[in-house]
Amino acid sequence: MYPKNSDRDCAKTRPRARVVWPLVLVGALPLSAVVHADDTSAAAPDLSKWLCTVCPSVYGWTGLASLGVDGLTSGDYRFGEYSGYSHSGAYADIDGAAQYRNQRGDYFDGSTGNLGLDSRWIELEAGTQGLVELHGLYRQIPLFLDDTGRSPLIGFGGTNQSLPPNWVAGGGTSQMTALGSTLQPVNISNQRHTAGVGADYTPRSSNWDIAFDFRDDLQSGNTITGANFLTDSVQLASPIDYRTDQIDVSAGYSRDRWQARLGYYGSFFTEDNASFEWANPFAAIAPGATEGRMSLPPSNSFHQLALVGGWQILPTTKLMTSLAYGRELLDAAFMPATINSALTTAALPVSNLDGRVNTGNYVVRLNSTPIRHLSLNAEYLVDRRDNDTAQNSFQQVVTDTFVGAGQTNLPYSFDRDHAKLNAAYRMLPNLAVVSQVKLQVGADYERFDRTFETVLRNHTETAWAELNSNFAYGIGLAVKYSHSQRWLDDYMVVAGLAAPQNPLLQQFNTADRTRQQWLGTLSYTPTPKIVIDLVWQQNDDSYQNTMIGLTNDDDHSGSLDVNWTPTEKISVDLHFTREIIETAQAGSQSFSVPDWFGNDHVSIDTVGAGLQWRDAFPRLDIGLNYNWSYSNEAIGVNTGVPGAGFPENSVRDLAAKLWSRYHLNARCTVRFDYEYAKEDTMDWALSGVDPSTISNVLALGITSPRYDVNLFRLRVQYTF
Repeated sequence: MYPKNSDRDCAKTRPRARVVWPLVLVGALPLSAVVHADDTSAAAPDLSKWLCTVCPSVYGWTGLASLGVDGLTSGDYRFGEYSGYSHSGAYADIDGAAQYRNQRGDYFDGSTGNLGLDSRWIELEAGTQGLVELHGLYRQIPLFLDDTGRSPLIGFGGTNQSLPPNWVAGGGTSQMTALGSTLQPVNISNQRHTAGVGADYTPRSSNWDIAFDFRDDLQSGNTITGANFLTDSVQLASPIDYRTDQIDVSAGYSRDRWQARLGYYGSFFTEDNASFEWANPFAAIAPGATEGRMSLPPSNSFHQLALVGGWQILPTTKLMTSLAYGRELLDAAFMPATINSALTTAALPVSNLDGRVNTGNYVVRLNSTPIRHLSLNAEYLVDRRDNDTAQNSFQQVVTDTFVGAGQTNLPYSFDRDHAKLNAAYRMLPNLAVVSQVKLQVGADYERFDRTFETVLRNHTETAWAELNSNFAYGIGLAVKYSHSQRWLDDYMVVAGLAAPQNPLLQQFNTADRTRQQWLGTLSYTPTPKIVIDLVWQQNDDSYQNTMIGLTNDDDHSGSLDVNWTPTEKISVDLHFTREIIETAQAGSQSFSVPDWFGNDHVSIDTVGAGLQWRDAFPRLDIGLNYNWSYSNEAIGVNTGVPGAGFPENSVRDLAAKLWSRYHLNARCTVRFDYEYAKEDTMDWALSGVDPSTISNVLALGITSPRYDVNLFRLRVQYTF
C-alpha cells in the first residue's frame, strides 16, 4: 500500500536515529582504544556497510491512490453485514494513502479505504517525531442483519409502532384476518459512526509527556426484540439512537529507574429516546392492554482516575503497580409504571434511580531474574464493585396487564481477589538433539464475594505447567497442562425475589467446577522452504456437584498448517481445523429433582488454501485464496417419554478469491479481483416459522441466512 522506497512505521524513527548514532560512536571509543592498545596495526573498521535500515530513504511526499469499480451480482443483505456490499449493483472503489517526511523529523501519514461503501474509514497522523503527534480517525461500520422479515406494524423500528386502520385483532394469529394483506417487508440493521482526535506531546529535554484522546461513537438503526402481554408475544424492532463520548487524558513522568502516569478516563452514554411504544396485535387479554411500552437503555456516565507506575528496584527486579478508582452514575428519570390507563398504581417512591457504583482496580506485579535462566513473576489483583444505590420498593406492573406485588431493587456488589505466581527456567543441556528446553510452572488463586446472589462466595485454585523444546532436524515441541478447581463456599436463596430459583439449580458461572486444559504444538521444518505446524487443544469442564444445570462442557480442537515456499516468488499455504464441542445439562419441569436431560453436539470443520505467485508472467502477479467451513449441531433431549427430537442446525460457508496485479510501469498497476461467496444455513428456530405459524406469537418470519454472490473488483493503483 505504500511506495517501494518508503517505510511508514520505521521512517518516523529517523530523528531518534540521528541522536543514537553519535552515542554509539562515542560508546565505541573505549573499545577502540583497547583494540589499538593490543594491536596497533589493526585496521580501522569499514563503516561503508553500516546502513541505517530504519531511516527513510525518501523525503517529501509519497503515497498511493487507487480508483476503481466493484460489481456485485445476486447481492444479499447478510453478505454485506460488515463489508457494506448489501445489494446487487456497482460500487465505487476508492482507497488512498499519503505520507510526508523531512529531515527535521516532521511527518504526515494519511490513509483511507472503502470510500464508496458503508464501511469507509479515514486515519490521519501528523507531527514532529519525538515532540508532538496529532491523530484523527473516522470509521463507519455497517451491521446489516436481515431483510427477509415481514411485519404489519406501521413505523416498524421507531418509537411509536402502530397497526393498520383495517387491523383485526385476534386471540391467535389465525384469527388476525388482515394479517396477510398488511404484512410489509422490514429491514433489521444499524450503523456505527466513530470519529476521534488525539494528541501526544513530549517536551524537549523533559521527563514529562502528555496524551489526550477523544472519541465519539454514534450508533443508529434498530435491532430485533420481543414484547408480550402475558402469554401473547410479538417480534418487533426496538430503535437504536446511541451516542457514547469517551475522553482519555494522562500525564507521564519517567526518570532513572522509575516511571509513573496519572490519567482520567470518562465515558458518557446517551439515548435520545427513553422508551418506545407498540400496539398490541392480539385481542386485549385484560382491560386497557391494547398498547405496550418498553424502556430503552438509560443515559449514564463513568469516571475513573488511574495511577500506574514502575520501579526498577534492582537490575534484575522490577515492581509495577496500577491503582484505579471509578464511579458509575445513572440518574435518568423513571417512566410511569404503565401505559395502561385502566390500571391504578401507587406513586413511584423516587423520581430516578440515583445510581451510584464505586469501582476499584488495584494491581501489584513483581518481575525478577534472581539467577541466570530463571525468571519469577508474581501478581496480585483486587477488583471491587461497591454499589451505593439506595433500595426502594416499587409496585410491579406485569406486561401492562395487571398490578403485582411490590419489588425491591437489589444493588449488586462484588469483591474479587486474584493472586498469580509463575516461574520460568531455561535449560541448555549439552545434548546433540536438543538445543533448548524451557520449563514454566504457575499457580493462581481467586476468591469472589458477592451480594444479592444465590452464591455469595466461591474460590478457584489453578495450577499449570508448560514445556517448550527445540530439537535438531527442525523440530519444535510445546506442551501445556492446566488444572483448575472451583468451589462454592456459601449458598443462600436471595430474599425478595418473587420467583426464587430451584435450590438444586447451580448456575454454570458460579457452580463447583473441575477444569482440565491441554495445549500441544508441534512444528517441523524439514527444509527451509517447508514449515508444518500442528496444534491440539482440549478443554474439559465437569460440574460434578450440579444436579440441575450444566453438568459437562468439553471442547476439543486440532489444526494443521503447512507453508511451502518453493521459490522466492511463490508461496503456498494450506490449513485444516476440526473442533468438537459437547455439553450436557439436566433440568426439572416440576421444581424438584431432575426429570429431563439434554445434550448438545457441535462439530466444525474448516479447510483453507492460498497461493501467491509474483511475476507469474512478465509484470503479472497472481494469487488464489480458498476457504470452506461446515458446522453441524445436534440437540438431544431425554424426558423419559418417546418423542420427536430437534432437527439439526448447520452452516456451510465457502469463499474463494482470485486476484491478479499487472504492473504497467514502476508507478502504475492494474488490479483485478474476483470473489465468490456462498452460505447455506439451516436453523430450525427460523426455518418454516412464518408470521402466523405460532398461534400466540406474531413472528417476523425471518428465514435462515442463505446467499450465493459474485463480486468483481477492477482498480487502477498509482504510486507517487
